[in-house]
Amino acid sequence: MVNDIRALERRYGEHMAVNTIGRSADGRDIYQIIVGSPKASRRLLIQSAIHGREYITVPLTMKQIEQLLAAYDSGTYNGKRISDLLSTTAIHFIPMANPDGVGVSQSGESALSSESLRQNLRNIYGLDVASNRTTLPTRSI
Repeated sequence: MVNDIRALERRYGEHMAVNTIGRSADGRDIYQIIVGSPKASRRLLIQSAIHGREYITVPLTMKQIEQLLAAYDSGTYNGKRISDLLSTTAIHFIPMANPDGVGVSQSGESALSSESLRQNLRNIYGLDVASNRTTLPTRSI
């Protein structure tokens, strides 16, 4: 995702702003991409991957950003130029709100660099097993 953000910046940098708006518990950057006028009074927020297992939303959101930027100068929507619409609106995209959850979902606990976070994950899993909320084997966390 970070490589895709950088590629979009190289291609469409004049129409977007990229900010790091925070860090996850495990130290990963959380990115925000703003398309449109950053000072606009009208704002729209689109965030993806709030739940770690729903990481398919990340490439979908990145594709939305790419298509919006590609149409910025020449595209129209309902007969209005997209550039005109975005001159009064800022769309804030957070393509991966939960990078730690995505990492754990894709790679298991080894995706976490913090031993205390890995231990917390094991403890939570243990509580789920004790409460009969899961029967998945330990290796699945």
